[in-house]
Amino acid sequence: MKKSRISPIIYFILLTLVSIIVLSACDSKPTINPEENTAPEATVKPTPNTEYLNKSLKVTATDSGYDIFTLSKEIVWGYRYGPAILLEDDGTIRAWFASPGTKSGDELDWFTYRFSEDGGETWSDEKVVLYPTAGSLDQLSVCDPAVFFHDGYYYIGYTSTIDDTNGGLCNSTFLARSKNPDGPFEKWNGNGWGGYPWPIIYYQGEGTAWGEGEPSFVILNDTIYVYITSDTNDKTGKRTKSTKVYTADITNENWPAELEYRGTAINRWGRVQGCDLTTADSVDVAYVEQYGKFLAIGTNRRFENDSCIVYYESNDGLNFTMVSEINNNIIAGCHNAGIMKDADGHIKEGDPMLIGYAYAGFNNDVWGYWSTRFAPIEITITDEPDTSEMKMSNLKEKVVLGNAPENPWPVAITTTSHYYKTNVGKKGITISLFWYDRDYQVTKIKDLSEVTFSGYDENIITFDGWKAIPKNAGTTMVTVEYKGLINQFKYTVFPEGTDTKSWNVEIEEFKATSPDYVISLTQKETVQLRSLAILENGNLCELYNTKNSPLPNEKISFQVEDTSVCTIGDNCIIKPKSLGETTITVKCRDLSYQVKVTVIE
Repeated sequence: MKKSRISPIIYFILLTLVSIIVLSACDSKPTINPEENTAPEATVKPTPNTEYLNKSLKVTATDSGYDIFTLSKEIVWGYRYGPAILLEDDGTIRAWFASPGTKSGDELDWFTYRFSEDGGETWSDEKVVLYPTAGSLDQLSVCDPAVFFHDGYYYIGYTSTIDDTNGGLCNSTFLARSKNPDGPFEKWNGNGWGGYPWPIIYYQGEGTAWGEGEPSFVILNDTIYVYITSDTNDKTGKRTKSTKVYTADITNENWPAELEYRGTAINRWGRVQGCDLTTADSVDVAYVEQYGKFLAIGTNRRFENDSCIVYYESNDGLNFTMVSEINNNIIAGCHNAGIMKDADGHIKEGDPMLIGYAYAGFNNDVWGYWSTRFAPIEITITDEPDTSEMKMSNLKEKVVLGNAPENPWPVAITTTSHYYKTNVGKKGITISLFWYDRDYQVTKIKDLSEVTFSGYDENIITFDGWKAIPKNAGTTMVTVEYKGLINQFKYTVFPEGTDTKSWNVEIEEFKATSPDYVISLTQKETVQLRSLAILENGNLCELYNTKNSPLPNEKISFQVEDTSVCTIGDNCIIKPKSLGETTITVKCRDLSYQVKVTVIE
């Protein structure tokens, strides 16, 4: 019998198909295996030079730099800390800062914004571009900015909480976005964009600890890496501090809902290379394209006379090691540092390089009495970690004070309250509006012709001059604008007779802060089941059976379906027992909900 032969044409077609399949496989999007705790294996663009994988980054401050914010001599406190610095392709530098909130203290922090079109030689006037949302989960502050740009939006991550205990505990990580760098911003609401904010990372540790926030972002090969500071307690009650990392597919518009926990990137509690990192603070992370490495910078011995910049490196973005310190050209008392990077969080070869940090200066222990400095840096590569700067000293300089502007301009606007409450049938509430200058000196706005109220539901309220008059029961947000500055306040009209102030009213809604909990038998950190209570009069709080609760008399009870998997204590701490899944029913008054608990190795 004759052997069959493949014609040249068919052979060419088959060869072409095989080539297409192979090339498609090479170009396919990487997947992340949560069990392996490794970075995506797909080709990095630009391709990293493998000759640097076993080498170390060296970061030096080439000059002491300049102050981008200084206190005025007449002012006793003020700050612009935690700078997020973004370098545009055209050379424009954009910067966002955490600044003080309201003079009354009901909002602790806002975000200011400035930009430079000449490489930092001159800067625009600043303006506040992001505020908390009244009566929401971020009602206390927007703090610790982190910015990236993707697919037409400027994204800004921030820290916030509804717990004002000790200046704000139990923090979570939030996100907002805008087509413009100065807003207006729409906040992630848990399912999409706009409306009342919901954390992209809801802190699940003990409510008596600081929590999880201070984000940083890097995009690499369609994967977004989200780094957050964790400051919580372990199972023995001892404090733990670390940087955790999450990833998601950035091509998914609702990627915040798909974040996957990838582990601890940096342990900042203990000694590394003879350096005590117990007082190290949050890190800002960038991807250095020239060397194919992730770089994280923060400060150590924050606020102290011997403070420094400390930096870490990683080849995969998931596991970092400390490299060294930067002391030369860094001013004493530094804290909350940021590094300039592009839209994706990268530092490209040939880009100007810059770090920013707030500093208290030498022998200054006054909280909030800080300047903010930008300093040029250089990043090179060495065969071994260069730790020579750990033996150097920083600059023992004091904060330099400036002069208040002769003609101060508005940088922020705010109303007396950010949450107005009244009842049907009342005469209405007069809205008082103020502008703040850069030193937070306050001026009342009297000319109504320069003010616009908009965006409110006309079925709920109407305006007569400065007075907001209730019409029907309901809640609406009101946007107020003055000379290009925009803020919002919340206005709720309750039925007649509703108590609008007390915390001792009915709970209208009782729900989970997390739909499920995944707990490892070996993890050191405690996990606390906290519930969100929304009251009849619009107040909201977390309940977790502690004296810190606004409702100390409201106790939560639990029923665990399978106590061989886990149990839960009166303090709402979940205690894993064995591998498996179970359901916990959570009750308060006559309200209840269920959550799933999965215990893993």
